Amino acid sequence: MSGGVLVIRSGELKPTPWPNGRGVTRDILRRTQADGRIDWLLSIADLNQDAPFSHFADVDRVFTVIEGGPVELTIEGAGPAACGFLVPFCFPGDRPSACRTFGASARAFNVFVDRATLAARVTAQSIAAGHVAPIVPGVAAIFCAAGQIEVGGTILEAGDTLEGAGATGLRARGGAAAVLLIDVAQRSAGSAVEMSTGSSGPRR
Repeated sequence: MSGGVLVIRSGELKPTPWPNGRGVTRDILRRTQADGRIDWLLSIADLNQDAPFSHFADVDRVFTVIEGGPVELTIEGAGPAACGFLVPFCFPGDRPSACRTFGASARAFNVFVDRATLAARVTAQSIAAGHVAPIVPGVAAIFCAAGQIEVGGTILEAGDTLEGAGATGLRARGGAAAVLLIDVAQRSAGSAVEMSTGSSGPRR
């Protein structure tokens, strides 16, 4: 593919400690504002123990389990939320929160966006072997969660991410596949994040 498309391979990701030091994350894409604050960020977190999440001021977050589990989130002011495999969960990143892993290990794909200007939508999509699934043009990024997919001539393995508009279809190669479609859009005036399970954020 061409036209400003960027492919980030899973093997290129570097592990770094969480801001609170209680876990490990791997940043995939980070877009920042002039003052260094997060505009939007994609990352993968290793969840190897029960731990509080880091505080992200003025940021909304979409959390999706991509490996292992079960995972339960507790967010201040709300009851526990059971997070299933490839089921996005949206919540404010600056509200005290924590994860519970029940003694197992898991990994989660995270999208962080500046609450004042942006909103994120994450949609999980399964694709049968050899099939082509249409997607809405203009998604900000595509994450291959399982299997192998072809996007406009570019092959993504599990754990790879593609940034850039222009793709209109995804083809599963060699077996069934699953992807996360990440849409980052300007926030509508007066809108606010709500804690929710499933695809979250604005529809185009």
